Amino acid sequence: MGRGSQAGRRHLALVFAVGLAVAVPGAGPVGAATMAPGDAPIDAVVQFDSLPPGPAWSPIRRVATNVDISPGGTIARTIGVEHNWLHAVYWKKNVLYRRSKDGGATWGAAKALTDTVQLLGRPSGATSGSYVHVAWARRVIDQLTEQPGVAIFVRSNPHHGRADAWNRVVRLTPRSGEVRAPAIAVSGATVYVAFSDLREDVTRLMISRDNGATWISKTVGSGYEEDFEGVPVAVPIVAAAGDNVMVAWLAAGGVAPARVSTDRGRHFSAPVALGDGLSSAAALKGRIALTGSAYGEAWVRSWKDGTWGPSRALPDLMLGADTANLVSPDVVLRKGGRVGVVLSAQVDLDEDLSREEITWLKSSDNGVTWSSPRRVSPVVDVNDPMSARHPSAVWANKTGRLWVAWEQETTPADGYRYLAVRSKD
Repeated sequence: MGRGSQAGRRHLALVFAVGLAVAVPGAGPVGAATMAPGDAPIDAVVQFDSLPPGPAWSPIRRVATNVDISPGGTIARTIGVEHNWLHAVYWKKNVLYRRSKDGGATWGAAKALTDTVQLLGRPSGATSGSYVHVAWARRVIDQLTEQPGVAIFVRSNPHHGRADAWNRVVRLTPRSGEVRAPAIAVSGATVYVAFSDLREDVTRLMISRDNGATWISKTVGSGYEEDFEGVPVAVPIVAAAGDNVMVAWLAAGGVAPARVSTDRGRHFSAPVALGDGLSSAAALKGRIALTGSAYGEAWVRSWKDGTWGPSRALPDLMLGADTANLVSPDVVLRKGGRVGVVLSAQVDLDEDLSREEITWLKSSDNGVTWSSPRRVSPVVDVNDPMSARHPSAVWANKTGRLWVAWEQETTPADGYRYLAVRSKD
């Protein structure tokens, strides 16, 4: 669950039951691209209730209503002896957690991980082995000065998220600090938490090599792109697998630099500028992928054997006759050079309204070519105002099963805003 965010105005959406097509730059006319087995023609109508031949999507499950979630940081998976667990973390007045033992078909009771409503930003979660780790930022009061501050907190569970097995809440940063929402990643017993330190104008990385029992701090980046209030417009990104860990942040000017360590954070490479915008990252064995979007276009870059590959642009997506803005992409990796991206495809209708659809694309050659898109969010009536944003994905490396979570907005009478999860084999 690598995590990132992207500034932008809040939209209501009108989602039309129209086709979702893709135009591949340099590939000739729409419809001329090579199709993967089971894919629809690239200019075909792709609707979740009328998929082309191949594995079908599960029904959409409502995990929680009236929530806020983290792009790229909402769901994760652990493998147990009796069950393969799916985990969801979200914000509804405080940090809440739920788990599913049947692939998302049913969910256990919500568990509150903190007793405060003074959160700042959205929580983020990550898993490794039987451990579930969750990080968040909250407003606090410095007991010595009685002045307000913002601090980072984490909480861990060594038993696949079992309700009675959560460890105590641990504060990682001083109460007198001024930080923003973190990203979290884990590899084995090593846990990484990245965040922006507004007092020092730097990106920091907290590292625990004993599943969260003790921590050290490193400064990994200087400066960041900020809004008119001096707050970073994007959350830093961290991804880890094996001995490799990557940290990225959005520097001044909107460019994302990244640093990679191949010894679990003891030493890092020099920063490398990778692209405009920053959204999420993923790591799998010896590979790392980073994605971002800016000006409506999205990209993916991959790292392997100490080298970053070229930037791979995601293909243009057409919603009806309009080219969509590609927002909040979340990247996932699978063996064999496979990379997948789930994102929110958005078209502005006027100054106040847009329509947004969660869309899935995959590549079998590290982003050189892409499959035709798949709509994940629901097709609804033209008069039903809805939006779909902040997607997060889990892609099982061995089986290829895919889970996607996102924040679905509907009319107030219909729950208004809920955490949606669906999957496909």
